[in-house]
Amino acid sequence: MSQKASHDGGADLGTQPSRFAPLGVVGFRWLVSAQLVSEIGDWAARVALQLLVLERTGNAALSALVIAVSLAPWIGLGQVLASIGDRYPRRTVLIVCDLSRAIIFLIIAAVEVPTGVVLLLAFLAGCFDPPFEASRSALIPQLVGTSIYGHALALSAYVSNLGLLSGYVLGGGLSGWLGPRGALLVNAATFVLSSFLVSRLPNEAGNPLRRPDVRAAVRFILSDRVVLSSVVVYGLVAFFGMSVEGIAAPYGVDELALSNAGVGLLLAMVPAGTIVGTLAMRADGSDRRLLRLSGLAALLAGGLALPVFWLELTGLLPFVGFFGIGISFAASIPTNTAAGRRIPDEIRASTFGILQGVVVGAHALGAATGGLVANRISLDFAATLGAATLLSLGLLILLVTPVLTPEQDWRVREN
Repeated sequence: MSQKASHDGGADLGTQPSRFAPLGVVGFRWLVSAQLVSEIGDWAARVALQLLVLERTGNAALSALVIAVSLAPWIGLGQVLASIGDRYPRRTVLIVCDLSRAIIFLIIAAVEVPTGVVLLLAFLAGCFDPPFEASRSALIPQLVGTSIYGHALALSAYVSNLGLLSGYVLGGGLSGWLGPRGALLVNAATFVLSSFLVSRLPNEAGNPLRRPDVRAAVRFILSDRVVLSSVVVYGLVAFFGMSVEGIAAPYGVDELALSNAGVGLLLAMVPAGTIVGTLAMRADGSDRRLLRLSGLAALLAGGLALPVFWLELTGLLPFVGFFGIGISFAASIPTNTAAGRRIPDEIRASTFGILQGVVVGAHALGAATGGLVANRISLDFAATLGAATLLSLGLLILLVTPVLTPEQDWRVREN
């Protein structure tokens, strides 16, 4: 893939660059700044929508469905939409997606609509996520090069989870202060600000004649054992982690009797756990080491959360339980690094769209499954089941990693 030497972070394969080296690239700083603003508003809105649906219906499954419908476009439709980033200038794609989502959330904030229409508009807004995320992911290696790509992914994850954490707190606080409509109005404004920050990026020439090539991306994924193993491993971790995160709002209301602001703080513990988990790992080295790190994240998450939910502990300990669940999502950094550094640039957005579609589909199905189990049995049982499965899955990943990945380092094969 073609990348400028000045974007390579000044490190060769034999050095250990600082994990903050990508911040030396101006374009990367603009990109993550826009990401932070967008994430804060987006997740604040999802908290507001969850609380709104829960207040109207009192149904935990419908509340979790807010997340599910927001992520649903990633399944099938999203892969075609994501491939737009291989056809048009990626900066332009990002700006169009941001402004479109701003308009949708402005409509939700300005007009009182039934719950069904809220869910439909949340789905429509979610349709702009695949091209946005695929184009953003495809821009990262273009901006920073391959030698510090893992560190760039880690920094992007820090920013994403900081935005998620801040958005949860802001969403709960704004919902209590301004009401759900106020939180949605703030979200619309953040998308406008994000589009301005993205406009500061250099714009590469697009290729309108290039047709979306989802099939080539699928063939690449299926032919590369490391990429396929990475997406399967994290897809499973994401499914079971999200089965617990998806019921956090009703858990806070029904089991802990928290206020809206308290629910926001409870939700914020998940990205807080992800941030700590990401900080604790160094996302570089061989493919085998990276897959083991993902298994370790799931193992630690389940081990920390399981006693809390199994014993139905109260007080501050449920916050610790959801913090533990958040650690599982740190598994995305090593798996994304192992997969992302192998993808050819000409199908990068299309391939990222498929990989992210699998992961987001796992999120959506996990959230829906957790809500259904909670509705049929109990919230405590759903949380316990998710934590226990994460613990078991982490152990399994550690055991089968030697089978999933070759022993030699990926850089040896590239040379």
